[in-house]
Amino acid sequence: MSSTLQVITELQSDHYLVTATVLSGGTLPLEIFIYENTGTDALGDFFGTCSVEELGRLQIFTGIPIPTFGNRWCRYGQAKIKVDLKDDPNFVSTVLVTNVTILSKALQTKITTSTNYLIA
Repeated sequence: MSSTLQVITELQSDHYLVTATVLSGGTLPLEIFIYENTGTDALGDFFGTCSVEELGRLQIFTGIPIPTFGNRWCRYGQAKIKVDLKDDPNFVSTVLVTNVTILSKALQTKITTSTNYLIA
């Protein structure tokens, strides 16, 4: 089953705000976006999209502080990216879609394995 990435671009007073969310019901986990962990009840700066390895390693931020020692980054279910008015927000959308597609394909190759064993 495929997943759906919803990307919304809004014009704010002095920037564009690009918001990306993986909609439930697909094969991708919802929390695939990486943020800096501040150790508080607020997220730090957006960093990028998870790799397969980071999905298993990074904690999910739920609003409860995560200690920063050994946890510089955390996962979250939404990417919020500010884009200067002079820049193209569609470029950000394209990069997000590309990175999420790469993650989805990588997960699909990890999920399905087939091994034949010769039994004597």
